[in-house]
Amino acid sequence: MRRLDCSDYDRMIPDFLEDRLTMRELAAFLRHTERCEACRDEMSTQFLVSRGLEILETDRIFDLRKELSDLIELRSTQLRARRNLFTAAAILETGALTAAAAAVITLLR
Repeated sequence: MRRLDCSDYDRMIPDFLEDRLTMRELAAFLRHTERCEACRDEMSTQFLVSRGLEILETDRIFDLRKELSDLIELRSTQLRARRNLFTAAAILETGALTAAAAAVITLLR
């Protein structure tokens, strides 16, 4: 698999804003944008355009930088929660397989 570059991450921004990235894509996207100022700037621009137009129609006061910061924090929290769920599921699955194996061994004795 080829290594992603800034143009790949730029194309992921709309999916990030609409919460359509997979867990793996989200993790890579967050890691990259944490380190890449150019991609953070592009994300800010796209967020401003998409969210700013929505907000302007409502005539409410807004702070887009804070909203984007809150969105990034929300996606990071969602990623951690998903990882925790996958870990819990793997632990439960391991426990179930162990119990099944023990039952089979018991039956075969």
